[in-house]
Formats: sequence, structure tokens, C-alpha cells
Amino acid sequence: MYITTFTRSHLRAVTDTDDNDDDADADNAGRQGDISPIRRITTVNGAFWCIFHTDFKIPLVSAARDLGVLMDSRLTFRNHIKSLVSRSHVRAMQIWRCFLCKDPDILIKAFSTYVRPLLEYCSPVWSPTSVTLVNDLESVQRRFTKRLPGLKSLSYDDRCARLGIDRLELRRLRADLILCYKILHGLILLSSDDFFTKVCNRATRGRSSKLFLPDSRVNCRQHFFAVRIIPVWNSLPGDVVSASSLSLFTGRLRSVDLNSFLIGKL
Repeated sequence: MYITTFTRSHLRAVTDTDDNDDDADADNAGRQGDISPIRRITTVNGAFWCIFHTDFKIPLVSAARDLGVLMDSRLTFRNHIKSLVSRSHVRAMQIWRCFLCKDPDILIKAFSTYVRPLLEYCSPVWSPTSVTLVNDLESVQRRFTKRLPGLKSLSYDDRCARLGIDRLELRRLRADLILCYKILHGLILLSSDDFFTKVCNRATRGRSSKLFLPDSRVNCRQHFFAVRIIPVWNSLPGDVVSASSLSLFTGRLRSVDLNSFLIGKL
């Protein structure tokens, strides 16, 4: 069985084809043995169904996993984040039970190695803007650090300072900025014109080169990476934005106070 994604032009082209042509194409594809050709395409409540010669219908689903990220129809990523939080709590508890040594420095290294990658994989795609989801993600590190010997009486920020780690929300924000830098400087195979529009105006307050913030009428667009990161990027000092290399940008970024953009509880 062969499943693919169709644009409206593709669908129109297929539906306009005569039945005889479809049968001929089906015979050719069957002789080639590559794919199972489409028998016909219909619409049900505005959604497209692809019906194959095996009479198998592709069901409509409210969520689908792609490259490890669970996406829902409203692009809230709520189910994905809930799954991450649940799995991360389990793995953090396994570290606490399996390690006989209760040295905080050793345990936090194990947490950074085995738990934190779960919470940060593809974070620019699904990074939440809801306070509830931000706090749910932060609760994994918050609960684990509170278990460590000698740190229970300290506040969360004090525990992070003692262990030399940052809030997960702050790390996701820096990951967004690093990805923005890579896109703008052509360090990855993504065109900057597809994501950002530069505003080169000398009358702009602050540094002269900033990114244009487009209007967003729906939440999924407003919370999209290329939109939500623009206010943060435009607030960066000129020496950080003009860094000549990624390592230099990352080093200077750590000295910038981004707490005003954090929404999670203290």
C-alpha cells in the first residue's frame, strides 16, 4: 500500500482523469510492482479520502506522529507535551531508584543525559506558550531537583544555581534563538525568506536591522516558531545578533537576561 499527500491541484488533476485512463495507469503500475495505485478520490465533510484498489480507506485521525512529534489538528501539541511529561517523570524516578550514589552532581548529570533530551527534542516545533503546559514541563526538573540531598529547603531557582543548570523554559527559548540564527545565516537547509522578513530601516529604534512581526489572527500562527521568536530576537543587543559564528553567538547569548520572556511560575 502506498500513502502520499495530495495538494488541491493534484486532487483536481486526478479526479478529472477518465476512468479508462485510471484503469490503464493502474495496470501499468501493477506491472511495475512499485505502488498500489489510487482507484478514486472523494471528499467527505471537506476532508479528502484516498481509496486504493485494495478498497482500504485512510481513516481520519485527530492526531498523528511525525518524526517523534505528536501533532494534533489544532497544532496545540498538548498531547505530545503530556506524553513527554509522563515519560520523563518515569525515567527520572528510575534514575533516583537505580543510582545507589545520591551525590547531587552525579544525579543531575544522569538527569541531563537521560531525561532532558526527551524534554528538548524538536522543541522549536512544539514549544508551548500556555502557562499550564510550561509548568507541566518544568515540573519534571523541579521535582527531581527537590529530591536531591541538601536541596529540599531551597527554592527552585536556588537549586538550579547550585547545580549549575538553567530552567527548561529558558533552554527552549535559547534553542529557538539559536535556530533563528542558523536560518538567518544559512547554516541549515532552510531559506530565511520562508520564515522571516528583515526590516532595514535606520529610523528603527535600537539596532538598525530587525525582523518584521507579521499579523497573526489565529493562535496556531501566533505561536508558530517564526512568529513567537521575533520579539525576543529584536530585543537582543547588537553585538549578540552580529556575532560572526554560531559558537560566539551562543556564548554571548548566555549573558543576555531573557527572564522577561519567561511565563512559568517561579
